[in-house]
Amino acid sequence: MNFSVLISTYYGEDAEEVDECLESTYNQTVVPDEVVIVKDGPLPADLDGVVDDWANRYPDRTKLVSFEENRGTGEALRVGLSECTHELIAKVDSDDLSVEDRFEKQTAYLADNPDVAAVGSYMREILPNGDERIREVPESPEEVRSYARFRAPITHPTSMYRKSAVESVGGYRDLQSMQDYDLWVRLLVAGYDLANIPDVLVESEVGTDWHARRGGFEYASIEFNLLREFRRMGFLDNREFLLNVCTKMPVRMSPNVVRKLLYSTVLRG
Repeated sequence: MNFSVLISTYYGEDAEEVDECLESTYNQTVVPDEVVIVKDGPLPADLDGVVDDWANRYPDRTKLVSFEENRGTGEALRVGLSECTHELIAKVDSDDLSVEDRFEKQTAYLADNPDVAAVGSYMREILPNGDERIREVPESPEEVRSYARFRAPITHPTSMYRKSAVESVGGYRDLQSMQDYDLWVRLLVAGYDLANIPDVLVESEVGTDWHARRGGFEYASIEFNLLREFRRMGFLDNREFLLNVCTKMPVRMSPNVVRKLLYSTVLRG
């Protein structure tokens, strides 16, 4: 099955990490037919050189989309999605590594399960101290639907999805964060099935500031408004909405050291 890969990158990313990500993207047991890379605003010379180098190595498989100024992840993904030629699209984060048979397993799964609109996988997270943990997610569509009422059911950089399904619910929205959770819930509300493959198909290094980026008033406000939207759509009932608010808002507003401890011991699979 033909498929595209969607990646966005911006000025704040490390050139070496993006280089390793692209190497893992092109060097697969099933090679992408198309890799769409969105340059979200001007890039530093070293990062821009890495992206252009891979595009020059695979000119027939690579499409570059460049913004004159940084527009944010939501807009980069929205435009990038429209530029993808094929029905199947694999989302890749520019600082993660795809294991060599990721695309082979995901294209095979979607071919065998035509009713599934998106499939993700487990992720191996490498912590700043060198320790590793496996981020597990539910496998079956039924488990995914239940899990999604409280957490994002598919880890975004592990996902492969059907473009027609994503476009039918409006595609990516221009949110400041949680674009993936928003997308998965809209697919579920529309009646689509989502699933996960219980294998590690992506590896990610967790930065020292990962817990800080998941807290603060702005982040809490974005999450609260998204939960209200889920209730408005009928995905959450009043009890589920209140349970989400009462468990999540204190975490978002807690000191970084407390939030780090919670994520390390309770909130990550």
